[in-house]
Amino acid sequence: MNIIKIKKILIDHKKKIIVVAAVVVVGAIGLNAAFQPSVSRDFKAMPVKFSGYNGSGYIDDSDTKETEKKGVKLAMAVAKVEAKKAGVDFAKIQKPRDDDKTYTQAMNTMGDGTDRLDLLGDTAVAKYDEFFDHMEATKIDTDRDSSNLKNGDKVKLTLSDTSTTPYFKSVSVTKKVKGLKKASNVTLSEKDFKVKSKGVDGSGTFSLTFKGNDVYDSSKKTKLSNGDSVTVKSKSIDLPNVAGKKYKVGNLKFKISGLLSKTVDITNLSTIDERVRIDNLGDKYKNFKLVKATLGKLSGNTELALTYYGKENDDDTASKYFTADYSDVKIKAGEIKVSSLNLNPDRDADTSVMLYDLKMYPTLEEATDTSIDDEDTVQQDIKLPQ
Repeated sequence: MNIIKIKKILIDHKKKIIVVAAVVVVGAIGLNAAFQPSVSRDFKAMPVKFSGYNGSGYIDDSDTKETEKKGVKLAMAVAKVEAKKAGVDFAKIQKPRDDDKTYTQAMNTMGDGTDRLDLLGDTAVAKYDEFFDHMEATKIDTDRDSSNLKNGDKVKLTLSDTSTTPYFKSVSVTKKVKGLKKASNVTLSEKDFKVKSKGVDGSGTFSLTFKGNDVYDSSKKTKLSNGDSVTVKSKSIDLPNVAGKKYKVGNLKFKISGLLSKTVDITNLSTIDERVRIDNLGDKYKNFKLVKATLGKLSGNTELALTYYGKENDDDTASKYFTADYSDVKIKAGEIKVSSLNLNPDRDADTSVMLYDLKMYPTLEEATDTSIDDEDTVQQDIKLPQ
């Protein structure tokens, strides 16, 4: 008796390859000499079913009696051709013993080199290896993304041996998409979208989400303020594909709100300045003046940057700037928690991180450029004590 099991016949919805991996177990009688398979004929006879809705249809890979029957026939045709090319004689493979677990496992997994040696013995090992390698390299590919199909589309399927030296010429067949269900039209308006503002008043941006999907993000160059009216053109909105729905949307208008103020009050900034000078800076910088304080917020982390200006040494001819950076700063009720700063561990046993090495800069711009420089960080200036 001749037995062929199809290990996998799969059409991937996103234009990944289809693997046709046949596990061939042949009985003592051998192949029917009268059976002359045709790879081209059997491939073109394979049924292709399209499912879903018009505009979001896909190739249906679910098994039916017909696809299973014709799939087995196709795999048999491929195996016959590739076995002949590899010089493999199925009739000489002995019937496997039921208790031979090594054999069974090798056949069920297509085997690796060692399994095949156990399976085939010392005779024509290289030929059988070559046969299995070519079977594993036989694939079906599509010429387009087959997950957003509409009725009338054409999908080209190609069966090929992707080995360096293929054993048969590639075969292609083109199928016309049909039978997809009609999707319902849904017209969207502003209320269907969630607006998320980001940044500070005067230099903010915004984004739109629809059913949890990001569908629009304003340009990073946008400088928006609270109260601004903005128009989003329909062509800029990237709506998701939803089965059974055909979304339509025109230009949308929104009013911006929720942007942070440009400046923020930290009521204990003087205390923070004093602790930084004592615990991190020391006497060398006691005459430096605090000229800028900034908070940066990104993904739940708050950073603090304090920029100072002064002369490092009495004999310096020009004053310079430096910035002290602190991360994971905790703020409550308008006050920075001193314990959250990375202060000198020799003074405060509850902290463990020293201040970054100080570097002097000739300009304020250069000194602040080195801190909180992530473009996605929302920055607010802290009001300095008078």
